[in-house]
Amino acid sequence: MKTTNLKSFNLYAEMLSFHIAKEAGKLYKDAVISHLSSKGINTDGLNIEDACGLSHFNSITPIIMTQWLKYLRKQSAYSDEFFSTLPVAGTSGTLSRYCIGTKAQNRLHAKSGSMTRVRAYGGYILNSDGDEIVFCFIANNYTCNNYGMRKISENLFIEIAKISENNVYIDKVSSYRDVFEGIDYVIKNEKGEILVPVLKSVIKKIDINKEEIILIKKRLMGVEIQGE
Repeated sequence: MKTTNLKSFNLYAEMLSFHIAKEAGKLYKDAVISHLSSKGINTDGLNIEDACGLSHFNSITPIIMTQWLKYLRKQSAYSDEFFSTLPVAGTSGTLSRYCIGTKAQNRLHAKSGSMTRVRAYGGYILNSDGDEIVFCFIANNYTCNNYGMRKISENLFIEIAKISENNVYIDKVSSYRDVFEGIDYVIKNEKGEILVPVLKSVIKKIDINKEEIILIKKRLMGVEIQGE
C-alpha cells in the first residue's frame, strides 16, 4: 500500500483490486461500493472501471472522496497506517517537489492523480491552528497547461495551510445548495476572497450574498483562471 500511494504505482493498485475481489467474493467495483455504503457514504456519482484510475469511464465526486478520507482518519482502525502511506509536500513521493518553502510544506499529506486534462488531489492539510483539514480537489478538462494547473493547486494548498480562526471568515451557504451542492460553508480571507468550499467548520462571520457565490462558482469551475 505504501509503494502504491507514495509512488503512484498503478500495477500494485490493480493487483490489490484482485485480492479485494477474491476476499469479498464479488467484483472489485461492487465490493468498493458495498463497503463505502456500509460506512454511510452516499456513492451517487461513483463509477469504477479499474483500480488505478486510468480509465476515462471512472468517475467520483469530491464529496464522496472527502467523506471517505474523513472516515479513514477518524474511524478506521488503520488510520495511522493509511496516513503514513501518503506523499508529503516538499518531502516524499509524488509531492516531493510541491509547496517547497511555503506554509504547506510538510503540512500537506495527499495522494495525487493525473492524466490528460485531468488532475486530482485528496488528503489532509494541517492549518496554522494545528487543525487537520480533509480535502479533495479534482480538475477536469482544464484549458491551461499542466504546470499552470499544478500551480493553481499548489496555491490552493498554501492558502488552506495558512487558515487560522484569526485571519479567515467561515461563511455558511447552506441556503445556496443550488450553487454549491452538498457544501455547507466557504472559507474567505480577510479581503473577502474565497479560498475554498468546505463541508464543516466554525462560523466566524456571515457576510455573503448569492451574487458572490455565483461568481465563486464560476472561478472554481475555471471560468476566471483559464490560462494562468
